[in-house]
Amino acid sequence: MQRYIALTIALLACLATSIPFTNYTSHVLAAGEGAACDGPAGVACDSGLWCEHPQNTCGAKDVAGKCVKVPAAGCPTELVQSCGCDGKTYPGDCKRQKAGVQEMKDGPC
Repeated sequence: MQRYIALTIALLACLATSIPFTNYTSHVLAAGEGAACDGPAGVACDSGLWCEHPQNTCGAKDVAGKCVKVPAAGCPTELVQSCGCDGKTYPGDCKRQKAGVQEMKDGPC
């Protein structure tokens, strides 16, 4: 039993130093800003962050993204519209991200 505990502690120490995860609450790993998210492991982002997938990967399985911060309050005025994977045109990335929609492409749908 002591060997199992020692190996578990060693594994957790290795993970903590080699992977940019920041939250180990309830045995669920959550990634910090700029870290990889989703993908085959299904890693979520920390609270207040959004997992932004690469453009035009709508509906693809096991696609990894990157955790980005979304403003908690209003969104700034953006000049480039964003076409969401839901087929709707958003006034910018912030509004699309707040709606929980991945991006198909820049510009209107």
